[in-house]
Amino acid sequence: MTINPQSRLKKLAKDAGFTVAKSSGGYVLSHTATGKMIAGEKRPLTIQSLAVELQKLHVLGR
Repeated sequence: MTINPQSRLKKLAKDAGFTVAKSSGGYVLSHTATGKMIAGEKRPLTIQSLAVELQKLHVLGR
């Protein structure tokens, strides 16, 4: 059974306390507890840029 990359990133983000929401044309990353937008507010993120943002937040390894 394979898990698609979007689901895997969403699960990892959720486990770390972040929310990934689908936006028009991409994704938005926010902090779950505060609701503060972290990335994607001006331009929605692609799946690759979402992975980069999660790396910056130390959710993903190298």
